[in-house]
Amino acid sequence: MRKNYDEEDTYFIPKNKEAELEIARKFQRRLFLSKLFFPYSILMAILLILEKYKIIGNERTNDSLFIWLIIIFWGLALYSIISTMILGKCPYCQNFQQLNGKVKGLDEKSIFYTKGVSPFIKYCNKCKAPLSEKAVREVYHKHNS
Repeated sequence: MRKNYDEEDTYFIPKNKEAELEIARKFQRRLFLSKLFFPYSILMAILLILEKYKIIGNERTNDSLFIWLIIIFWGLALYSIISTMILGKCPYCQNFQQLNGKVKGLDEKSIFYTKGVSPFIKYCNKCKAPLSEKAVREVYHKHNS
């Protein structure tokens, strides 16, 4: 269900709810491993705090275990960023989402900032197509009302 959008016609038009729900499921499934970084980072923070206060760990296993956990953490972080940018290609307009976090800023020599790369993509940045099941349901709820 690939669509070519012109520069003037860049907005998503809902047509088939079931097909769009399936596209959204497939899109979110591609980003599953990228989303694993976030719960793993919380787990890492908890483990490091517990280790700092000597609640867990001993002298022999401490260093090697935490070195491996940190290597996995940075590998997963790098994979999460790169795969989100590559696998975050919109199935409708075929554009990459780039930095899909919220971008704030002003004109004329002002400071722009972004909330970074997020694998939790709900809508395409260009064509505004819904890319999650919840977003598809929201679009059809608004469209039917």
